[in-house]
Amino acid sequence: MGDLLVDIFRESHSEAPAQIVLDLDATGVPLHGQQERRFFHGHCDSYCYLPLYIFCGDRLLCARLRPADIDAAKAGRLNNKENPRYVATTLSSQEWPAQRLYEPLYCARGDMENRIKEQGPLFHDRLSAATMRSNQLRLYLSGMAYVLVHGLRRLALAGTEWANAQVATLRTRLLKIGAVCPPTGRKAGLLNRLRQFERFAGPSRLATLPRWLRGRG
Repeated sequence: MGDLLVDIFRESHSEAPAQIVLDLDATGVPLHGQQERRFFHGHCDSYCYLPLYIFCGDRLLCARLRPADIDAAKAGRLNNKENPRYVATTLSSQEWPAQRLYEPLYCARGDMENRIKEQGPLFHDRLSAATMRSNQLRLYLSGMAYVLVHGLRRLALAGTEWANAQVATLRTRLLKIGAVCPPTGRKAGLLNRLRQFERFAGPSRLATLPRWLRGRG
């Protein structure tokens, strides 16, 4: 399933990009049981796992579950003083002067934290199985849910006010819409959701969905 994330990213491009920028970051997922290879992490102040995420922009390429005894989290703080930053790079100083290197290129990497936060509404922290293998599967399922929602934003909601909506917003306002299903109407719930999708995205976007999903002849 890990390879599938990369395959989906590759297939989403009609031709190979001239350049890609990969963002790598880990996040702590607190544990409340006796899961395999759990460790106490000082930065998180709890027993946890420390999954690694890799994104290219807002495209998820990797969600790898890891124990928390691998990385040491560090944070620096200076009260009422300048906090100089240093960026080590192999990029040419002629092509990337210091300010251009730091602000538009390096600082943009901070947006990855928003992508990691979007994993929360998709239950990436439901890692309560006993073994690492089982919890890795759960993390993959959460990651694939993100890929599906991202595809919804990129393909079906492009050009609408929902194109850049957060996962939590789409899940609450679009995917979790309730419906009353009469005993003789098995499709009632699905069709009610489709009507809501049509209201958000417009009839032209609804027409892009498969015919069996639209429920129209």
